[in-house]
Amino acid sequence: MGDGPVYNGIDSTAATASVITSSFLGIGIDRLVEKGRAFINFDRTLLLSRAVDALPPERVVIELLETIVVDDDVVARCQELKRRGFTLALDDVVSEHGLERVIRFADIIKVDFAAADREMRRELAAHLGHCGKALLAEKVENPDDFESAVEMGYALFQGYFFARPNVVRGPDVRPSNHRRLRLLECTSGDDFDFETIEEVLRTEPELSYQLLRYLNSARFAWKSEIRSVRHALALLGAEEIRRWSALVALCGMAKGCPEALLSYSVIRARFCESVSKYAGKAGGDGTSELFLMGLLSMLDAILSCPLESVVNGLHLSSGVQEALLGKDSTSTAATIYSLVKAVERGDWEQAAPFAGSLGVSNIELSRIYCEAVDWARKLEL
Repeated sequence: MGDGPVYNGIDSTAATASVITSSFLGIGIDRLVEKGRAFINFDRTLLLSRAVDALPPERVVIELLETIVVDDDVVARCQELKRRGFTLALDDVVSEHGLERVIRFADIIKVDFAAADREMRRELAAHLGHCGKALLAEKVENPDDFESAVEMGYALFQGYFFARPNVVRGPDVRPSNHRRLRLLECTSGDDFDFETIEEVLRTEPELSYQLLRYLNSARFAWKSEIRSVRHALALLGAEEIRRWSALVALCGMAKGCPEALLSYSVIRARFCESVSKYAGKAGGDGTSELFLMGLLSMLDAILSCPLESVVNGLHLSSGVQEALLGKDSTSTAATIYSLVKAVERGDWEQAAPFAGSLGVSNIELSRIYCEAVDWARKLEL
């Protein structure tokens, strides 16, 4: 992904190098991962280059891709990196074959649960666990995978199991969330009716309180006092009400869920909105709807019910609805949705053509995502 609007077929080495320079150095690693560590994919070319010299050993994990052929140069480089204090991880491990010379340098072993059978997962855990390696189960797709990984001794986990719902039979949405979904329904369509929205808020004191709290936040500086819910709605205006109602409804429904689900949803929402504005290609789906698209994209995991059962009750445009449900891959909404998921995974090779089609360069893409992270952190709800 270059700085221009056209995807140029850049390889993984250049993509990762670009991420390092534009994101980690230009934006700041503290801003991106706070107190955590950033896992960065290194192929052979990048591993043997000087790109790693720009990275702080205490803040990153050098992740060696499974495509690396282990030879004397690679072994010597791993030895040097360990001497300099870097943490090393081996990616997509399915057996120890071919990795014998570098396993001793690795701190973290990422075992590919999609490719390794149950016996191999257990064997790797037993042997490498006794060697003092931290075991990470990746591509954990379902509760059975997760439970078996815990039983085998894996301590770190990664995969769709943590973002996809375990669908529960019975009512699609818990009764306590119907009012919040009603608020979303009233504010997501084009036929914006202040009177109906006011009525919903009047019957839900908590939502009214949160509206007033939102208005009194540092973001706004009203000179006059707010006299009523109707007055508050008038001050905000339609676009701001759509954004607020989506955020507050999701926050309420996310109670008891992992904090990461809500955090990712809010970051996605801001990112989708910002990309559409920057690219100037809302494509019939307004920026507020693309904000809502990002915000609702993890609602199946939050509510533990099929996303379709929730989305079908909202007045979303066909483009946004089909993008969320995976029924369209060609619209602008679908492109933006695919882009944000690729950026979250750090899959810059896959992100490149999506960004290019929207006219967003690598540097701009990093800036937009980091701005979305900052915005989500500062939000008062």
